[in-house]
Amino acid sequence: HPPRRRCPRGATPAVRAKADTLLSTARWPRKGNRVDAVRALWRGWGDWEGIAAASVGLRVWGTLEEVHRVRMASLLSDIAALNWLRRVDAAPDWNLTWIREESAGSRRVVVAILRTGGAALDLRWTVERRGEDWRLVGLVTEGSSLVEAQRTSFARVLDKGGVNRLFVKLERKREDLLAEVAR
Repeated sequence: HPPRRRCPRGATPAVRAKADTLLSTARWPRKGNRVDAVRALWRGWGDWEGIAAASVGLRVWGTLEEVHRVRMASLLSDIAALNWLRRVDAAPDWNLTWIREESAGSRRVVVAILRTGGAALDLRWTVERRGEDWRLVGLVTEGSSLVEAQRTSFARVLDKGGVNRLFVKLERKREDLLAEVAR
C-alpha cells in the first residue's frame, strides 16, 4: 500500500492571520510607518508577478523584459496595499466574518463577509500553497475579480498607448493613492 498523503492544513487560518495583520497594521497611528509596513505585507503575501501576468495577458507579458515585469508586479502590489489602507481609513469599524473555504483544484478560495457600518461586502481570496505558506493569487470583491477588471482596463490602455502608457497610468494611480493615505 502506498503511504497516505496528509491533507494540507486549510488555508483559512493563514488568510485570516494575514488579513488580521494587515488590518491591525493599517490602524497604526503613525501614517508614514504604516504605509510602508502595509505595502511590505501585501508584497510578501501576493503572487504579484502571476497577478500582473494574468492582468496584462500572457501574450503581452511574454514581450516584457524582466525589469518591466518586476516593475508591473510592484505597482500592482502597491496599488492593492494603498487601496486597502484607503478603505480602512474610510471605515475603521471593519469586521470580518469568515464563512467557508472552497477547493478550486490546487487552489483554495477563502470566503468572508466584510461588514462596516450598515454595509456588507463579499470577499473571496484565492490562495495557493507555496511551501509552508499560502500566497494570494486572486481576489474577488462583490463578484468582481481583480484580475478580470484589470485585464479589461489594461487592454484598453495597451491598445491606445502600449506598455509605457500603462506604466504611466499605474504610477499615477499609485501616487494618487499614496497622497490620499499619507494625509
